[in-house]
Order: sequence, then C-alpha cells, then structure tokens
Amino acid sequence: VAFAMSDWSGATDETGVLGLRGTRGPPGLQPRHGSGHETIVATPLANVPEVDGNCATSGGEYDGASSDSNADITFYVGQRGDTQFVYLCVRVTSDGTQNALDWGELLFDRNHDGQNPPQDGDRRFRVSSGSIALAKEKGDGTGGWTSCGLDCDAGDIGRGEFTNGEEVYEFRIRFSDVWGTNSPTGNQQAGFAIVAHNEDTGFDATWGSDEVNENAPSTWGQIEIPEFPFLAGASVGLLALVGVRRRSRRRFPPANP
Repeated sequence: VAFAMSDWSGATDETGVLGLRGTRGPPGLQPRHGSGHETIVATPLANVPEVDGNCATSGGEYDGASSDSNADITFYVGQRGDTQFVYLCVRVTSDGTQNALDWGELLFDRNHDGQNPPQDGDRRFRVSSGSIALAKEKGDGTGGWTSCGLDCDAGDIGRGEFTNGEEVYEFRIRFSDVWGTNSPTGNQQAGFAIVAHNEDTGFDATWGSDEVNENAPSTWGQIEIPEFPFLAGASVGLLALVGVRRRSRRRFPPANP
C-alpha cells in the first residue's frame, strides 16, 4: 500500500517510503519559487492558433485556453495533444509604442527543480517586435544562456508584432521544451515565467511571481498540464470549468480576446 498527499497550494509529500510525513511536516526536496508565485494550466485548445502576433486572428482562435493578467501583461495559453505543442500569446498592455528593440520571452524550468543559475534543462525563448526570428536557448550552468541547437525542437516558433496598439508576442513550443517530455503525466508541472522588455522605458514586465529574474529559476512560477491533458471537443468546456474552480485567478478569454 502507498499513500500520497498534497495540499491546497499543490505541494506534495516528497519523503521516502519509511518517512511519510505529510505536506506540513519538515520539508522534502521541493522546488523553490518566487514570492507570490503563480500557476497556470495549459488546457486543451479547440482550434490551432496561427502564430502571427495576433491573439484574435480568427474568432475563437484561443477557445479553451487559460488566461491570466496583471497591470502590464495579458496572456493566453493552451495545448494541442495531437501535435504536442503549447501555444502562448502575450499582450503587453502597458507597452503602447512600437520599438524594434522591444522583446518578449518565455522561461521554462523543465526539471521543475528551481535550481540557480539556469541549467542545461532550462529553456529561454525570445522574439523581438516585428520579427519571426526566435532565439532558442538553454542554461549554461554558470549564470548565462547559450544556444540550445538541436536540443530544442525544430518546430518551436515565435513572432512579435505591434497589434491593436500594443506589443504582442506569440509562441508555439513543443511539450519536450516545456515539461522535458512529449508525453507529460497528468498534472505534471514545470517552472514558468514571462518577461517582456520595453526599450522606450527600460522596464521589464513580468508574470510568474513578484520577483521574476530570468537568471534565477527559483523566482519563476509554474505551468501545469491538466490531469486529463488530451481530451478535446465537449471536454474542453468541462476542463475550463474545473480550471476556474481550482485557480480562482485564472479565467478564460472570450471568443475574440
């Protein structure tokens, strides 16, 4: 017989068979996260988004996606189990001026260990405004980032555009570059954060925690695959409702976000 425990925050008992203590006992080997860290669920998408720097290219483009926002960023995230891709569209609502030096990036701690500095298993994907050139990088273990080359999936793409008066960054990233596998288990988590740079003001808008640092995975939030990740059709709406109940801060975009 075996027992597993988790609490409201998603913390699980990491102790060995002979030392089961529960989530309020002495800490096990848990990933670290930033103060006020946030979690979002990559729910199944009803459609296949076009990665063009517009979150509403067609009606219902991101139907089924989860979304979240703060004073600077609104974003949508969902996944397609049939192609094993996660789609993310980031609107930088606080950046109303176009600049070719503006950029947006996604950060993933695939091993979900919160180890500083960024390690070989960590990923950084960056695209500039008005560009389709996606920089694909991995941690170098010494405090910086280096090209991930063939370690990153060839299908990863991104685009930055100034759309409807705001900078928008849209991405398609393979499961393996998010969770470290193309067959993630139900509820599997990875470290996750967003950074969007405004060259005109020198300000970096972020999502993930109160203290996101791109060079410190311990300050990021989390992205999670649903318990039943690949259900489609009518099940999308059901999963959306479950997501709303589990994450009171998460909400789903209208048909035309």
